[in-house]
Amino acid sequence: MLKRLWECLTVWSVPPTSLRGAQAILVHAAGENSPNDPGIVNKYNAELIRKLYQELKIPVIAQGELKLYLNDIPGAVFSPRQAETAPNYMNTYDIALWQKAECEKLGVQRVVLVSYYPHYWRAVKATQKVGLVVLVPSGLREIYDPNNSQKWARYKWINRPYELLARMESLRQGWL
Repeated sequence: MLKRLWECLTVWSVPPTSLRGAQAILVHAAGENSPNDPGIVNKYNAELIRKLYQELKIPVIAQGELKLYLNDIPGAVFSPRQAETAPNYMNTYDIALWQKAECEKLGVQRVVLVSYYPHYWRAVKATQKVGLVVLVPSGLREIYDPNNSQKWARYKWINRPYELLARMESLRQGWL
């Protein structure tokens, strides 16, 4: 527990790994700017996902905020968008549980996880907590969007403290 607490406080990036044996690409999205504008963070991640899909030709299981950018990927599966589940909020662990269920349908265990920094570390730990093996691609970035619907995702000076609090709550809940 102390080791994980220390990591919550100090780990802000995860080194890339080999993608050998990857069976699916999982995606945690940033909030969208509007129903017709997924935002620059999701656009960047969609480009990375498209590149990974072209290279690996494996299923994509993504949050619905990326659907506008990835709806042409054959067989891609999307969760509901946050706006569609409001007032209920799908947190990082909820998404990991949903993705685990989708992976079980496909017999998938080893996954490439895509998200944005600084959220990425928490997404990795939640995905591992539900029992999946996470492979880390290169090209992940820390990006902020001043038009993001999630106020904490607009600027680094807001997002870092928010992420720290989210990590503490996730740790308290047993999601990491």
